Parts: sequence; C-alpha cells; structure tokens
Amino acid sequence: MKILRCMVCVALIAVSAAILAIAPRGAVNQKQNQKTQVFGKIETVYFPELQAKVKPLSLIEDPAAPAQAPWALYQASPTPIAPTATPTPISTPTPTPSPTPAYMDLLEYIPYDNIVGSPIEQDFSEDSGAEPWNQTFAEALANAKAQGANALYWKKSDSFIWNGSADLPDSRTTNAPLIYQMPELPRGCEVTSLAMLLNAHGIGATKMGLADEIAKVGFPGDPNKGFVGNMYNFSKSGYGVYHSPIYDLLTNYTDLALDITGCDFDDLLYFLGNGMPVWVVTNSTYRELPSSEFRYWNLDTGTIRITYRDHSVLAVGYDQNYIYINDPLGSADWVTRENFRKAWVQMGSQAVTIVKPVGSLLSAPTLVSEQTDYRG
Repeated sequence: MKILRCMVCVALIAVSAAILAIAPRGAVNQKQNQKTQVFGKIETVYFPELQAKVKPLSLIEDPAAPAQAPWALYQASPTPIAPTATPTPISTPTPTPSPTPAYMDLLEYIPYDNIVGSPIEQDFSEDSGAEPWNQTFAEALANAKAQGANALYWKKSDSFIWNGSADLPDSRTTNAPLIYQMPELPRGCEVTSLAMLLNAHGIGATKMGLADEIAKVGFPGDPNKGFVGNMYNFSKSGYGVYHSPIYDLLTNYTDLALDITGCDFDDLLYFLGNGMPVWVVTNSTYRELPSSEFRYWNLDTGTIRITYRDHSVLAVGYDQNYIYINDPLGSADWVTRENFRKAWVQMGSQAVTIVKPVGSLLSAPTLVSEQTDYRG
C-alpha cells in the first residue's frame, strides 16, 4: 500500500513539473508572437510610408514606371556640365551680295584738274577698259592721277575726299577707343577693329553685335564672302573675314563708309593725316611673312591664298618712323612704317574707313590744316 502511494505521489510530482515546464514556454511564445506582429506592422505600414517620401515624383505619378532598387533612390545626381564661357552663336544667313556705293557708279568720284577748277572728262571708251558701274575707289583714284587730276570729289559726301596737292603733316594721330577682342571673340579681330572705327565716329556699335551681323560662310570658305568658320572659340575651325563683308556691314551704320582697298600706301597715310582712322588687314607679326606661312584653298569660287597669321587692326596715325595702331589683341600699339607697309601690301592692301566730310578745298593746305577732331 505504501508503495502504491509513493507511486501516485511520484506521478503527481511529474505531472506538476510537466505543467510548470510547459507554462513559461507558452508565455514566451506569446510574447514572441506579439513581437512578430509589431515587426510585421513596421514592415507593412511604416516602411512603405518612408518609401513614398523618398520616391521620385515621376515614380509616384506614373504607376507603369519600372520599380527601382531602394538604393537607387539615394544615388547622387550626376554632376551638371558647366556652361561654356561664350554662348554658341545663332548663325545668320549669308545675305545676298548687293551693289555698294564704292562699286555702283564711278561718276560719284569726280576728278578735278585743280583745286578750284573743273571736273576732268573721264574716258569710258572700250579702249580704256574702264566702266563706270564696276570701278572701285582705288581704280577711280588711279585714273584721276593718270589724267593729271589734283583732287577727287565724292558726290555722296558732297566733299573732296582726296587732294593730291596737299602736303601731309609730319605726324598725326587721332583718338579712337581701344576694344579688346578677348575673351569673347578669339577670332574676332576684324569686327572688333570695326567696332573701334565706328565708336571713334560716335556710332555706338559693339563687337558682339557686329559679330552676330557679319555675313558668315562655312569652313573652309571665301573670306571675301563672309567670316569663315567659327569666331567664338578655338574648339571649331575658323579663319577670318576680308574687306568686302566688313564694308557691307559698315554701310548699315553710316552713309560715309568708303572701301579704299587697293590704294597706295601714301593714300592710306593721306586719310590718317586728315584725322580718319582706317580699318586694315595685316598679320599678327606686323611684318612681311615668308611664303611658308601661306597655304591655298581650292574653293568653288576659285583658289584662295590664306595665312593663319591673318590679323586686323585699326590704324590711327603715323609719324616719320611708325604707324600707330589700336590692336584688338593688345600686343602692339606701333609698327615701323616699312614693316607695316609690307605686311599690309602682302595681305592685299585691304582698308576701309569712314569719310570725314569736308565742304570744299579752296587751296591745297585747307584739308590738312583743319585740325578739329572729327568726332566733334
């Protein structure tokens, strides 16, 4: 009997121990289940809200957009490309060439046999080879000299614009603003020098405005038709522009533009001596170039000889030894007369100016002795 009681007690103790062992494990499981539910809420409620806050607007508005990996939302934006210092110019169409005053009518230039005399009859016969509708100022001046004329009268300005009897002063310089082509126009020496010429006459043109307005052609191209290539930077090919497009552009600003290309060096000095700065084409060395500096382009308009030393400045005066210039590169302000002459002639004796009106020449010294600055 005692043995039976002992067995019952042992069984009860075992059952109680089993119950006690099961009860804590169930409580722990219950707590773990509660934690799982809490973490489940974080995964299904809070994390999507966080995602919505960082998603790009385009992904929110476009349900069809492909899903991105979460880390893709936090990648750094690509570094923007810095804008170039000079904006890309808007190309302007090359205008159709039109007759200009220097080429329209030779009869605008009337050669006089003396300062107060009568006009010389000009020979336009077939044998003379001269035609009134296609002769330049330089050709008209050469014919006037050949006929013994001492002066040349221009109907357009209603004034004498050349006096072969006048004695030039030993030196003369005229004030003109110095404008630099850099940094905006690495190849813009021609339009910058033209801006200096216009501003010297009180005409407020800007180099950038003239750069937009000048006729343009592709590279390689004819600089007698327009600016060749790109003038705004060296990343694209470019060259320059010659006197004809510069003169055409100048006529948009003044009725007294005069293309004196092809005239003699002494005639260039004549304009400088009478207070008229002159736009010229030279080279960046300001002296005659060796033949190795030149190359040839075979174009539809023919073969043209060019040099990458091509440069343009505004000649503002002279003395017995030097020509004084406004250089848009700022590299020089004077050149020896002979070096300047050789470089200028080598580049085709290209020159453009604005005529200073003079009412009449009653005597040879009249034009030279007139010392008032033309801007006033």
